[in-house]
Amino acid sequence: MVNANPSILYLEVVAACDMSCPMCVTLPYREGSRSQLSREQIRTLLLEPAARRGMTSLVLGGGEPTLRPDVLDIVRDAVTCGFAVRFATNLLHIKPAMLQGLIEVLDGEEHSVAVSYDSLQTSAFQIIRGGDFLAGVEANCADLLRLRRELRSHVKTRATIVVQEENLNSVLATIDHVLNRLGFDEVGVYLRHDYKHVTMDTIADQKMPEWCRRNRVALIQLGLQLYKRASEDSRIQVSGSIDDWIYLVSDPHRIARRCHAGNFLFFNTEGRLRSCMFGTEYADIKQTPLDGIVALDGFAEARKLHASCSICVLACN
Repeated sequence: MVNANPSILYLEVVAACDMSCPMCVTLPYREGSRSQLSREQIRTLLLEPAARRGMTSLVLGGGEPTLRPDVLDIVRDAVTCGFAVRFATNLLHIKPAMLQGLIEVLDGEEHSVAVSYDSLQTSAFQIIRGGDFLAGVEANCADLLRLRRELRSHVKTRATIVVQEENLNSVLATIDHVLNRLGFDEVGVYLRHDYKHVTMDTIADQKMPEWCRRNRVALIQLGLQLYKRASEDSRIQVSGSIDDWIYLVSDPHRIARRCHAGNFLFFNTEGRLRSCMFGTEYADIKQTPLDGIVALDGFAEARKLHASCSICVLACN
């Protein structure tokens, strides 16, 4: 049965970034030369219609959303429309005024600022993020948490770690660092995926990268430690079960859990809708109103994909 009532809006508000992360799922959209929806279009074409449909959550990212000058206005619009906002950022070059404004606008436990923090090791962070950025991110994380205390804001703070070959041996120490040294409320740990243009016809051809095969034993050992720690500390969040993790690094097509992407609508900065985080585009919000998208053949095909595909982290939520 086609789910016509997704609850989460996923929106990339800018197609530019100040980092060069090889695992970035929006790599084709962040070179900075594409058009983008205006604030007015985001509000009238996406936020207001989505709220009327009963959608309650918004994941707002990019590229890097803090590079967009009017991003705080977009966040205010989202909060006004009733969305619980997760603001996904690398927190590299954010200006103090924007950081304070973000904390003030997102003053509620339903909101969160999610910061990419893949390793406390400078060398690993540099390789993964494409530059010598760790010190800057670390300083801005400290400012985020300090300002939250000073402003007595209730916004949640979340660090996200994408496990890959470069940081495989530092994941556990990084978890300790962001939770117990920096003071984040929670940390989410995910495995890197390199899936591209996933469709019903290409599901079987999607493979985990060679680095997973090279590091399969170490990844499974890490998974066992992660899931044990997560069972003891609710601040640590991993997707699905340990069985899902083992299949993700060995044979993703054996994951039994149904894909979670059907709960999302994934829009890029131009307003084009794709079937999932790694899927293909099938609609344009500038041409088809949100209420009309659910009647499109592409929407039905996307829901068939969600019912058939279970190869990534979205199948483990």
